[in-house]
Amino acid sequence: MQATTPSTPIRMIIADDYQIFREGLIAIFSRHSDLAVLGTTDNGNDLIKLVGHHLPDIILTDIKMPGMDGLSVTRALKVKYPSLGIIALSMFDDETNIMQMFAAGAFGYLLKTSSEADIVHAVRTVHQGNLCYFSDTWTKLTDRLVSNHTLYKGKKTSFSEREIDIIKMICREFSSKEIADQLGTSRRSVERSRERIQEKIGAKNMISIVIYALRQGIARLE
Repeated sequence: MQATTPSTPIRMIIADDYQIFREGLIAIFSRHSDLAVLGTTDNGNDLIKLVGHHLPDIILTDIKMPGMDGLSVTRALKVKYPSLGIIALSMFDDETNIMQMFAAGAFGYLLKTSSEADIVHAVRTVHQGNLCYFSDTWTKLTDRLVSNHTLYKGKKTSFSEREIDIIKMICREFSSKEIADQLGTSRRSVERSRERIQEKIGAKNMISIVIYALRQGIARLE
């Protein structure tokens, strides 16, 4: 994903079957010069076409839509565009939906009642390649992920001290920049280390790093 500068805003597509909600998000993003909406749609099939045409940085997709739902769209898009930042939208703080969307490759989950500040924060956080979730549901969610996920049972690998530190900070929702500041290194160095960690454990995304770390006792959520 590209770094955000005034000349390269974060490019987004919005998919939701309620026009008034789409218009509300457009109004929110129009107030921020680093955010740009390329297009909107009310269904999953058109969303896939729009992504192919515009190649956005971020999509915000409702989970429940006509045609392909948000979960099916996420799975399809992550196969073709693995670096695409996907944020799920929902009216419900439902653990099953959250778990399924993160497992499919989403990097964020927003309630439609979220504040403007939380919505903008989520977009910027996911654009940086980081997970965005909210603490009131995260502990319960990770308990379910760790107990139900089929990955990493009994699987162990070795990490350097630096990699262990990065894994722990990922579990604490630190961004790459925040990790870099803590470790006195560059953001790009942190991202390379994160990629090596994913390669070592065969993870496709950061949610899998969190699952692995909790399963193996490398980190725990307070």
